[in-house]
Amino acid sequence: MKKIIKNTLDEIFNILYPEKNTCMICGYWDEAIGSKYICRECLLKFKELKGHRCKICSKPLVTSRDICLECIEDLKVFNRVFSPYEYKGELKKVIKDYKYNNKPYYYKMLGELLYQYMEEVDLDIDIITFVPMHKNKKRRRGYNQSELLGKYIGYKLNIPCEKLIERVVDTVPQNKLKKEERKKNLKNTFQPLKNLRNKNILIVDDVYTTGTTINECSKSLIKADSENVYGLTIAR
Repeated sequence: MKKIIKNTLDEIFNILYPEKNTCMICGYWDEAIGSKYICRECLLKFKELKGHRCKICSKPLVTSRDICLECIEDLKVFNRVFSPYEYKGELKKVIKDYKYNNKPYYYKMLGELLYQYMEEVDLDIDIITFVPMHKNKKRRRGYNQSELLGKYIGYKLNIPCEKLIERVVDTVPQNKLKKEERKKNLKNTFQPLKNLRNKNILIVDDVYTTGTTINECSKSLIKADSENVYGLTIAR
């Protein structure tokens, strides 16, 4: 019954606020767009990360080594982070609009891109989670962009998405800090919410920059006895 009600409400919502077949970026309408929410021309402006990449953080490599210098010098506790796109150009603008310019509905477009990407990744995941936002910041913004993405991907992949980490400190925004400052800023910021013994966890966030946020979140999940921790971001 709940599923029937949900499907009915979805259909009503789509009639009142049509999104299918419409590009959320430029507004172009085409039946070929369907539930991707982005047209071919706008998608081509997103630069895919291809070729040889670091097996830990997905950074493109110009040498034959498998791990980048950053991951060698700065030990990561997560297994690997997956990112399909570069954080630049049109996608950088889209992500900033999604986070800071009150466009939470972009989660459908970006979530669909991540879902399609993950369909090609061979991972055994028990639970999907997301980088938590402090309650004060969430109250100001109105939504957690990473949570919206995580729940969308979980729904599409049929994997439970849960809040597994609590952000106990209202920190200064990471994008205002340098690398070493970011580490100090997030130290002891996250706490696990339950035991995760033998569970494989996927953490969803919007952008991978230095890896500090996902690494600190991973520490709290490992503290909760998780088996493996992976990360997924739209871009890096």
